Amino acid sequence: MTATRPPEESSGDVLLQVEGLTKGYPVRRTLMERMRRAPARRLVAVENVSFRVRRREVMGIVGESGSGKTTLGRCLIRLVDPDAGSVRFDGIDVRSIEGTELRQLRRRVQMVFQDPFTSLNPRLTVGAAILEAGKVHGLVDAGQDDAFVAGLLESVGLSATLADRRPRQLSGGQRQRVAIARALAVGPDMLVADEPVSALDVSIQAQIINLFRDLQDRLGLTMIFIAHQLSVVSLVADTVAVMYMGRIVERGPIEKVFGRPEHPYTQALLASRPDPDPRHKTEPPLRGDVPSPLDMPPGCKFSTRCPFVEDMCREAEPALEHTESRHLVACYVRPPAREGGYQ
Repeated sequence: MTATRPPEESSGDVLLQVEGLTKGYPVRRTLMERMRRAPARRLVAVENVSFRVRRREVMGIVGESGSGKTTLGRCLIRLVDPDAGSVRFDGIDVRSIEGTELRQLRRRVQMVFQDPFTSLNPRLTVGAAILEAGKVHGLVDAGQDDAFVAGLLESVGLSATLADRRPRQLSGGQRQRVAIARALAVGPDMLVADEPVSALDVSIQAQIINLFRDLQDRLGLTMIFIAHQLSVVSLVADTVAVMYMGRIVERGPIEKVFGRPEHPYTQALLASRPDPDPRHKTEPPLRGDVPSPLDMPPGCKFSTRCPFVEDMCREAEPALEHTESRHLVACYVRPPAREGGYQ
């Protein structure tokens, strides 16, 4: 089952627009490299990424570990500064603002991290952590501290009696709900959720996923939902971008990308997903060598693992182009779309 995609809207409904976003990190040279005066190297985590997200839309970002998902999410709210490209949120150039404007942006765009224990101050009670977020932005009326905290805890399915507890006294699921409540305390327009359920038990994952869906329905939030679990994204997202080695290789409505994937990497991810039915055969994981981020092959980065690779694939990087089904794929070969993805 997939989330219901909102109808097509005008370009004026675009809340987030990303164009050519690139982020790399310098690599420290070894002693031998310094002695040889080898040139400095740079690891590119995100390369030339572009997409748009409309208001009230939930966009999923999926890919293996190291694909650049988390770096991309952090670039969107300037937790890390991109090297190139543009990020525009509601018409605001995110890369050019500082001071008060940047603070206002971070009120409107909040991030929910993978590990709530490290994102919450262990010295603060649950209530104090939530209240602090609201007061920093002047959103708590005088004398309404308890009501403010209680309302937010109840909105994420927690009892107001937990306000006096500290994070270490809560379960993993409860801590993640508190982290979500703290993000909601500033009245954001968009949430960037970075692997928000990957550290939780399967049964708790389902509850947190349902909470995100409920919040999106009730509050009309726009979301970027980052995960490596395709089954999780299929339950939340309207659109999805599949990342490999820092680039988007397939993007579009989730029912098309997961229902009829056209990029070999997307097909392999879907084919190798765990299936609880023992009668269904799960295909083996991707074969071939994963290229080093410091020594990328020419042409398509997936060419070292692709079963359909041709000479042209090793010569130039394919661009994202519209397919007949109107979603975007970066592939020269485009093997036949596989039926039977997540529906």
